[in-house]
Amino acid sequence: YSCLIFKSDVVGVEVRLECKVYDGNTYTLNYEGQDLDLHDFSGSISFSTIPDTVAPSVLTTSPNDLAVNISLATLIEIRFDDQMDEASTLTAVSSSPDAGCTWTLSVTKDMLECSPTNLQGNTTYTITVAETAQDTSGKNLIGAGLCRGSPPCSYEFVFSTLVTATTGSLAVTISGAPDGLAKVRVTGPNSYSS
Repeated sequence: YSCLIFKSDVVGVEVRLECKVYDGNTYTLNYEGQDLDLHDFSGSISFSTIPDTVAPSVLTTSPNDLAVNISLATLIEIRFDDQMDEASTLTAVSSSPDAGCTWTLSVTKDMLECSPTNLQGNTTYTITVAETAQDTSGKNLIGAGLCRGSPPCSYEFVFSTLVTATTGSLAVTISGAPDGLAKVRVTGPNSYSS
């Protein structure tokens, strides 16, 4: 563990420590110094942190599970309820079919993000975070409410991209209309009248 020491040059002011510690460990802080009368002193303080026994789970996703008509330019996000271990979490996430994701874990270690490069229109994607993803305390992910198999299981969510428009041209020849005037109606998924 590491600590920052804050002290004051004012006589009688306490020294304050700010330490980064981890769940379920015991720490000992040794100290030594001299008082104002130049007497040496030393000692130690020990303390333990409470073990983290709760397995991590997925809080939210974007797109939401079962979302439809998702843009091909969407950002995919998976938010966890705990700080996640980067190595195990990045190797645990996948998409089917391949969305072209290079996943990154946020600085706060609680969100995976991907700007997909391979989303296709009118396609259903399944994003999976395998139970091998671990939090920073080494506990494996639990599938929670959207676990679609028998526990322990992966977390999955599904979304569908929007139907891509078909482009093309239409040529119509009209004969026999007086003075070249005619009314044309084109029907289909997108209607047009002229």
